Amino acid sequence: MSREYPRTLALYFPLWGLNFDSEGAGAVGRVMCCEPHWEEWLTLQKSDVWHASRQASAAPAEIPKAPCCLVCFAPLGELTSIEAAIETHGPRLLATTRDAVTVLRLYRSGWFLQPEQAMYVYYAPSLSGSLRRAPGPYRQAFVAGVRDLKLSPYQLRIADLTQARDTPGPITATWLLLEDFRASGGNNSVEIAIEAFNRSYGYQLRAVSRAANLFTALDALLGGMSARRIGKVAINPRGFARRVEVALSLGDAPSAAHPRVEARWLNSEGRELRNAIAHGNGRAAEADAAASYERLQAIVRALLRQYIGFATRWNADRESVAESVGVPPAGSLAAAYVSALESEARQPGSARDILQ
Repeated sequence: MSREYPRTLALYFPLWGLNFDSEGAGAVGRVMCCEPHWEEWLTLQKSDVWHASRQASAAPAEIPKAPCCLVCFAPLGELTSIEAAIETHGPRLLATTRDAVTVLRLYRSGWFLQPEQAMYVYYAPSLSGSLRRAPGPYRQAFVAGVRDLKLSPYQLRIADLTQARDTPGPITATWLLLEDFRASGGNNSVEIAIEAFNRSYGYQLRAVSRAANLFTALDALLGGMSARRIGKVAINPRGFARRVEVALSLGDAPSAAHPRVEARWLNSEGRELRNAIAHGNGRAAEADAAASYERLQAIVRALLRQYIGFATRWNADRESVAESVGVPPAGSLAAAYVSALESEARQPGSARDILQ
């Protein structure tokens, strides 16, 4: 008997560098997360790479373990070729799975490679010529596994994920945060911040380049450390640390430290690092950037989560939010966000409902 395959197009995003504590499967929103069976991974990966991985492993007699993957599906319907399926469903599958990557990074600290930099695969087993690979620059970088990584690997637990439709996992709140933002119409400053935040995970970037991406994300959210105006909206140029403290106190804690400690660190050592990078002294700042990376990224992660939620409320009821924080409705999201933080700093509770 011939084997019957499901009539679906699947997109696989391997998460090299991520440690998953289960052989089971769960979901990040509408995207499945699992470690493929070795036969499935042998099909997805070119056989020469798979065999090279086996030979390079510490135990060549053992079958190489597949990386944890994000997998997103679309029904084929009447489509009869994988090219037509990719043309029809590929952009949506890519966008959805990229959002799942962002959700993982917003949810918890830890490093894994941006999947497109290694390889992603479209697979429709019910069609002839059923597989299309899109290799990236690091396709063979992890043939022998992830070794000598100086960054802390991402630790994903099955308990983080949704395992039953009627019992959403803890990560679902972060998925809905991003999904609601997308449904509300989006915002360019949020997209700039998300892109810069994701770029800070670059595999072979120098530490100052990672830090520069994180400072770019901060500027998109807060308009700059010493800004006097965002568009036509005046802001307090000496209020940066207080605004960050307020944001951290109302959002997810970036670390075990008190938000005031983190805000003061960012306004002093963080500002010095930013200025060194901006003024072309990056090489001298490399050691400081490396030492500060996870702390700076944790602050950006917490503020970015809050900013995404604020953007959704801004899109849904701009007139009301603008009036409550004293900015023109035609102003920018960043101006409204900073004004809300300043309002909350002056009068605690005045902007809490739109910041949380």
